[in-house]
Amino acid sequence: MGQIITSQFGTRAMADLARVLDRDVDPLAPALVVCAGPLVALGVRRALAAQSPTGMAGVDVVTFDRLIEELSRSRLASLGQHPASSLELQAALRSELAEEPGHFGAVAGHRTTEDRLLRLQRELVGLPRPVFRRLQGSGGLSGDALRALAGAAQRLDSGRPGGACIASDVLSLALEALTELPVGARGALVVFLPDPVAASEGRLLAALSSRDDCTVILGLTGDAALDDRHLKRMAGWGLPALEVPGSIEPKPVGARVLEVSDPEDEVRSAVRELTAHAATGVPLARMALLYTSSDPYASLIHEHLEASDLPFSAPGYRPLTASLAGRTLLRLLELARSGIERGAFISLVSSAPLRLPDGQPVPTSHWDRLSRQAGVVDGDDWHPRLTRLAAHLDTEEDRRAAASLVDFVAHLAQRLQPVAPPTSWSGWGAWAKALLGSLLIRSRRWPDAERLASERIDLLLDRLGILD
Repeated sequence: MGQIITSQFGTRAMADLARVLDRDVDPLAPALVVCAGPLVALGVRRALAAQSPTGMAGVDVVTFDRLIEELSRSRLASLGQHPASSLELQAALRSELAEEPGHFGAVAGHRTTEDRLLRLQRELVGLPRPVFRRLQGSGGLSGDALRALAGAAQRLDSGRPGGACIASDVLSLALEALTELPVGARGALVVFLPDPVAASEGRLLAALSSRDDCTVILGLTGDAALDDRHLKRMAGWGLPALEVPGSIEPKPVGARVLEVSDPEDEVRSAVRELTAHAATGVPLARMALLYTSSDPYASLIHEHLEASDLPFSAPGYRPLTASLAGRTLLRLLELARSGIERGAFISLVSSAPLRLPDGQPVPTSHWDRLSRQAGVVDGDDWHPRLTRLAAHLDTEEDRRAAASLVDFVAHLAQRLQPVAPPTSWSGWGAWAKALLGSLLIRSRRWPDAERLASERIDLLLDRLGILD
């Protein structure tokens, strides 16, 4: 059993971490710091880089999930396997439910059913196998849910060479690798402010804390009742039972309460407070803006902080489907499914910067007026009605625009319905990526969020091939 340290959240905990790492004695000594989540890891990296002249040299700061990935990598490679992606698991689960719906019956094919089962699978990662089997044999809806998850795992060939390894098996491989890791192999080993939520994190924490070369720094708040519950929960994961120390300072309390009319006024007032603190010299890195729910606060906070020109770091709040590239791709796929109806087509060309086959931008407003004037309704109307209209147009510019619209719709129809449709997931992914890339005008002047979303969509389309 390693050393357990209780420390107050904030600067005191960071000071205890620096003391355990002892960078003053050997600034280049290797160390591994395991954190509860990415935001904690980011704070640790920044603090250590500011405290030591050598910065982060030799120190590896990871999350629990990242450590599981690192520990299991070599064993997965030796087995010729890879971690199952969410796409692979969803496809296997869909096939399992289609063959044996059980109690799910008519809702077995619903997307919500798949989403709930995938969420259940994530929650059960780390559950011991005997417990899983016992629950699976309980019958009813719960038993069928676990049976579906087990069947999906078998479809992925989990445990066989060349197959996909589900998260529970990846965790088992990581724990085996940790058991065989020699003492001191990674230098100073510190688990910093753990707060396990998933069973996988709890099992990894128990395995780490049992090592002689590991130090666990537990964070306390100053609220005796809350801290007592936290220490008891840590004891439930295998750490020693500890009492709340008397050296912890009392919990902080709110200095001021503001009463405002609505969420937007709340956010506006909060940003005004941040701006005032920044004007007095308080570093932005020492400020935080917290909210209770994503809807409506996440988008409001991003908008007001961007308008105030305050630099900030925050999780993204928009799904890929809300990005420019995401919306464009979804509208193209809808046109491929239902045909080139005028309203949907104009919505597509009006909402995104598209290009003609010769690379020139699409004349959206011109096309909207001409197609309405021609009386176009759906896919069969474009060529005959626009050709009839062109014969009665007064200006050469209008005639050219009508001809370019006819040509573009014909070109789009050909791209949306290829003569030889793909027969594999990788083929459909390549088709969708090429379709989006040939039509959407991407710009370096796009906001960072839009550029990153576009890159992620391309990556997701490339990864569809893993379903083959």
